[in-house]
Amino acid sequence: MAGFAELHLTGAVGAALEALGYRADAPEVRDVVPTAARGHNLLLVAPPAAVHAVPALAGAVVHAAGGGEGLRLLVLTPETGIAGFRRAVVPLAAAAGLRVHAATTPARAARRLRDGSADLLITTPDNALALLERSALKGSQLRTLFLAWPEQYADLDALSPLMGEIARGTQRIIHTADY
Repeated sequence: MAGFAELHLTGAVGAALEALGYRADAPEVRDVVPTAARGHNLLLVAPPAAVHAVPALAGAVVHAAGGGEGLRLLVLTPETGIAGFRRAVVPLAAAAGLRVHAATTPARAARRLRDGSADLLITTPDNALALLERSALKGSQLRTLFLAWPEQYADLDALSPLMGEIARGTQRIIHTADY
């Protein structure tokens, strides 16, 4: 795992990334992982499939696991992307000790956020807005906000209140297929 350690990944997350078929010397890993792992903002232009975001997610997971309590990483995706992002992020999050919840509706997610049993949430912008309005989602807790395919969001207006609530220093990663 020496190669992954040079990219600022923990050994466990590096091993999970390798188990998913990624090598430390692969360009899509080498060019993305260190930026995300160090907490810098990132624009990832890649086809609209969660599998293309795995290296960025590995870095984001390491950054999110670096501190704080409660929800630390929020992945916003169109509803069609929730299952794919769940499959992509669960092994990485488990390696970092983060608990994942994928929400297609806000009700169960609100319970998980209130009881502190979700460190990483995958949901739609509309669900995130509903969670924010119910005071279940605290934007100030987030270490990383991952926006997947914002060009496919049904309603971009849901992002405005959320963006206003997150702290200035929160890492922002945008995965877009819009070249």
